[in-house]
Amino acid sequence: MKTSKARSETVTIKSKKVLAATFLALIFASLTGHPAAQAESSAVAPSQAPSTQAATFQNSTTPIRPIDRILVVVGDEIILVSDFQKAVEVSTNKKTRLLPTGQLTGGSLTPTEAQGILDQLINQRIVSLKTRELSLQISEEELSTEVENYLRSQNLTHEKLVETLQADGESIETYREEFRRQMETQRIIGRIVRPTVSVTDDDVRSYYLQQPGVAEKQQRIKLRRLFIDLSPSLSEQVITERRSYIAKIEKEVRDNGDSNFMDFERLVKLYSSDPDAIKTGGALPAKELHELPNDLRNKISGTTKSGSVIGPLTLGSGAYFFQFLGTTFSNEGEYEKQKTQLKNMLLDAKGNERLAEYLRAERTKTKIEKRDFNVTR
Repeated sequence: MKTSKARSETVTIKSKKVLAATFLALIFASLTGHPAAQAESSAVAPSQAPSTQAATFQNSTTPIRPIDRILVVVGDEIILVSDFQKAVEVSTNKKTRLLPTGQLTGGSLTPTEAQGILDQLINQRIVSLKTRELSLQISEEELSTEVENYLRSQNLTHEKLVETLQADGESIETYREEFRRQMETQRIIGRIVRPTVSVTDDDVRSYYLQQPGVAEKQQRIKLRRLFIDLSPSLSEQVITERRSYIAKIEKEVRDNGDSNFMDFERLVKLYSSDPDAIKTGGALPAKELHELPNDLRNKISGTTKSGSVIGPLTLGSGAYFFQFLGTTFSNEGEYEKQKTQLKNMLLDAKGNERLAEYLRAERTKTKIEKRDFNVTR
């Protein structure tokens, strides 16, 4: 039992050690676009960094002590070759190593993916610059409090953390620095990113529909219909006139923006061949997705905006326009139960996108000097 508990504590601590590095990697993934950018990255203090440049001397009693060197300068922040090496190891769970020569060994990480990891490190340094510029630095006292709060929440001790880090060849100083970077990024998000992000109820519903199985099992579609009868039994003059209606409807919808057309009900009452159009405005009972005609179903997705107009579609002997009025769910209670969580997830996703945009802009304003270092396989 003691062995099992010790293993559990070790896994928990390692998970947290990776969390501080993973946090930045996740929020920068949409910026870098590289598969490896979905994994962890970390910045290692120079005194703890793996060595990267072969020494030019040695003797029989003194081991080689390679000398680290600067790889990138970001403003007044630096990235060492050892930082890059460490990030590659963490990103690949130590399956791939980056040699001081720039060669990747082991694992399957490509040079392009390695460049994505370096981009993450650059973004981390930009975050550090911005936290200082905006006076959002994390004090030692704040950092210690947050680390202790986490350990307490996981029923772990500081001694156990140190023991686990040392067993993995890491230091508490490096761990704290990774934790600090996570906190700095959270502050940047809170100050700059989050105020620019908003989520509507329609956004949350659309996001809910994208969850596996929801659209097929629970979604009910609300539509407004405009039907133009083109039956062969009608005279050629009537059919010609009604085809002109179709052209007028298309033009008016297009000119006024078919993604949020506010006056569709008026067109229904003016042009529809439905005898009840004046009374109902073309509103239809909500239907499950599978009940809709294939041509219509194929044009409705989880991202279709309320107010969008679809058509004309030729179905049978008539032409149809449909306005998407949103969705409801056969089990509305299940949606309401998950709504808050879904909204927070969507806010996080949009926040990450906005942060990526912000950092792209900041990179153009920041002096970034890259030294020659060719990554190869």
